[in-house]
Amino acid sequence: MHLWQTHLEVRENREDIYLENPRTNLVNMFSSPRKFVLEIGCSRGATGIYCKEKFPETIYWGIEPNQCAAKVASTRIDHVLVGMSDDFNLAEEGVQLGQIDGVIFADVIEHMYNPWKALADLKPYLAANAEIVTSIPNIRSLWVMNEIASGRFTYETEGLLDITHIRFFTWSEIMKMMHECGYRVDFLEYGVDTRLWDTYVSHKDKLPGPVDFGNVGIKNVQDETNLLELCSLQYYSRAILDH
Repeated sequence: MHLWQTHLEVRENREDIYLENPRTNLVNMFSSPRKFVLEIGCSRGATGIYCKEKFPETIYWGIEPNQCAAKVASTRIDHVLVGMSDDFNLAEEGVQLGQIDGVIFADVIEHMYNPWKALADLKPYLAANAEIVTSIPNIRSLWVMNEIASGRFTYETEGLLDITHIRFFTWSEIMKMMHECGYRVDFLEYGVDTRLWDTYVSHKDKLPGPVDFGNVGIKNVQDETNLLELCSLQYYSRAILDH
């Protein structure tokens, strides 16, 4: 069967490689223990298990559209809402205004039709010290550019061209989204793509200058920060309320 026949009904019970992958790096980005964490797209609750082990006093809720994954998660974390994030009014579900002080979007924003609204709608429920941690793929990747330059934009089961992705971001557009929704990014970590590691290493000490990969050449790359953006698979960032 083709990918579009097997991987586009996310509410159904299908196997997914992300389901048992605890995102320890995202939890570790919280600057201090959290009291109430909401994970959008909590999968089977693996990240929730880790968070509650790290911060034993944390109340951990998840939202998950995959019914099979949500059923497993409900045995591991405090509460699971089964559906898409925009299916729910958090106040009607029992969340108080200003209660949530931690939010995790682990490779979820790129799957949402309107992540801007999802981020903006969370604000009334966030505590003053709330932190939002995200993992978002990088469409400015040299690997993607080379695929396009080679005449390909082939959807896959995972990665940058995951067939379930409907939004695509560069780092500047992630920053813009957060700003427009009332947040300020205060921490960033680059996830360098292993396919581009040699390119990163071979060019980082030769900047400013051109960077080449496959059929793609980028002129006048100014510094290592720009090179990291070109070589990153995804961005791990933390945002706070922009008071």
